[in-house]
Amino acid sequence: MVRRAPGNEARACRSALQARAADPEEAAEAAAWLCGGKVSVVMGATLTVDGGRTAW
Repeated sequence: MVRRAPGNEARACRSALQARAADPEEAAEAAAWLCGGKVSVVMGATLTVDGGRTAW
């Protein structure tokens, strides 16, 4: 997500609605949901998993 330099991660987290970085497991849950059999009507869509950072 963020290159390891002093302040980069904190700065990125401040600009997200959740004010924190997601755990890898949280992003994996979104991918697993898309691959699951209960979303057969979701086609050609982008699922943004960014903690609300681009919601502004």
